[in-house]
Amino acid sequence: MPGHGRASSNQYYSLDVGPVHLVAYNGEAFYWPEHFSASYIARMYDWLESDLRAANENRAKTPWIVVHAHRPMYCVRADSSDWPGKHKVGR
Repeated sequence: MPGHGRASSNQYYSLDVGPVHLVAYNGEAFYWPEHFSASYIARMYDWLESDLRAANENRAKTPWIVVHAHRPMYCVRADSSDWPGKHKVGR
């Protein structure tokens, strides 16, 4: 993680790489809610909103904004009861 060792232990960050503002958020927080509190998700959302607003104010410096995570926010859990056929991962 960029800034490892600082006081913060969050798992989301952003940085500028040339003309690109690169944003990484913790998609696992949405996939494994039993491990991440609602306040963690709210802090991450507030940070993301603020970070994107600030990046948008200087598009001449960073005309490209790329956002990524390990999983998409809309990923369905494979072991969930709402999964079609209730298939397990690896089956």
